[in-house]
Amino acid sequence: MEVVRNIMNTSLVTVDSFSSLERAGGLMNQQLVGSVLVVDEGELVGIVTSRDIRNHHHNRLVCDVMTREVKSIPASADIIEAIEVMQALGVERLPVIDDGKLVGIITMKDLLRHYGILNDPLTGLPWGTLLRVMAARLLDQGKEIVILFADLDDFGKVNKQYGHVWGDKALVGVARLIKQLSEKNIDLACRYAGDEFIILSERDLSGAEKLAQDIISGIKSIELEFQISLSIGISGGRRRSVREETPTSVVVDDLINLASRASTRAKHKPKKYLIATKSEK
Repeated sequence: MEVVRNIMNTSLVTVDSFSSLERAGGLMNQQLVGSVLVVDEGELVGIVTSRDIRNHHHNRLVCDVMTREVKSIPASADIIEAIEVMQALGVERLPVIDDGKLVGIITMKDLLRHYGILNDPLTGLPWGTLLRVMAARLLDQGKEIVILFADLDDFGKVNKQYGHVWGDKALVGVARLIKQLSEKNIDLACRYAGDEFIILSERDLSGAEKLAQDIISGIKSIELEFQISLSIGISGGRRRSVREETPTSVVVDDLINLASRASTRAKHKPKKYLIATKSEK
């Protein structure tokens, strides 16, 4: 098991609670960060952000405006746990604590780089590699998962007729919609490839079906010079026991394939989504 200690950054940008906001802001500008940790005698006591500084006079002290409740993670924690915590909290970095002392910081960028994963620069969504890692972990924990595979309809015609600039705008709009409709504690939305998106969810099948319906309906509200649509395939949500005989990575690939194939067939369905069945494997 790989742990946070192995990839955390030990070069910390910190201030003490009796520093001025002017000093804290100077450090943020120098290091190009939006916040700094507040540490007194080696103990993490809070965090101060650029917003805190903008809203208060620069001569005030950090302790007057800092947030005192800061979520941290142990240095011995599994790095996948760190990803899960960041996603649940909607944050990009976590302080790392060892024996009660601040010893480093871990960022989502560090974790994604460790796995060779980078976010898609166009949509801001992570690529599907992260989904495979997270899905396998959930299965290893004995949890049920659902995969939703969304494929834009006839997207090649959009690029040919309106150009790639408008095609990119459509992809950004779809990504924004999917992210808005996803719940950060149970859903992970990713860009899969080209005009395809994929969502890992801990919803039950009915919940996944509702999410698919909301995406299909919501796509009509994306403001473009043309109308786009997509089709969604859904797989998973039926397992009731641990598949000890099959590696979880294989199970994840099977679910993705099932959902992908179902999305193709859904293009010919009036409701534009389809739940895959085991017999289609």
